[in-house]
Amino acid sequence: MNTPETVKIRTFAGTLLLVSIIFLVALNYAFSIPYVEDVTEPWITLPLQEASYVIGQYNSSHYYARNWTGYGTSANKGYEFLESNKTQVIQNCMDSCESVGGTIFLYEVEMNTSITIPSNTVVIEHYQGKIQYYFDNGWQRDTIRGTAGEAVDEGEIVYFKSDGKYWLADADSSSLMCAVAVALENVAINTEGQFMIEGYYKNASFSWTVGSAAPIYVSTTAGALTQTVPSGTGDQVQVVGYAIASDTVYFDFDSTVVEVG
Repeated sequence: MNTPETVKIRTFAGTLLLVSIIFLVALNYAFSIPYVEDVTEPWITLPLQEASYVIGQYNSSHYYARNWTGYGTSANKGYEFLESNKTQVIQNCMDSCESVGGTIFLYEVEMNTSITIPSNTVVIEHYQGKIQYYFDNGWQRDTIRGTAGEAVDEGEIVYFKSDGKYWLADADSSSLMCAVAVALENVAINTEGQFMIEGYYKNASFSWTVGSAAPIYVSTTAGALTQTVPSGTGDQVQVVGYAIASDTVYFDFDSTVVEVG
């Protein structure tokens, strides 16, 4: 015979069993989501706290973008953007940076190079152990920050002087050689800027003959490039790269410099 106490115990046991089953199902589902990393991890290391967005893989089917100034809307579970389409997530971040610029960090996510990058925006791709940088006017690989000894315009090439500053390279004189980098931005005198020491640089003003058979040299015009070999007596001949497209140069600054006799 079931007493009220027996009914209560059985009801409690049944409820407890049901709650336990629900808990175990939920726990199993949670552990089944294939997270690539703890998505908060990229934020603990400089300079990522200063990135406008960090983009990463949320699970096997979705990508997230988190804005360092906030954690998105509650509808997106704390993420600024949460989409199954990687390109769409990247594009959303580009659109957000279009008017003000910013830095977008791709954490174990590969960049879609067909996307147009807004001006004043840089994309840092950390993918499979390699770091690649992308800019609105092209892309590059290895960069440094340095101080300009004189005003240097974006796209001009520089040499490194004994005063620890970067100056415009000029094939007219051995004292103004050898070129070691190309400026990625306009840098005022005695201020710090970004320079590329190796990689790809795209500029709409370029119009080069494509191919390694037509290398690019330091020009006898300070800071400029040429595909004509300097030929004046005392001129300095240094190959700095070659064009992979009419508007894109692969820079690899060869330290070999030959003086014209």
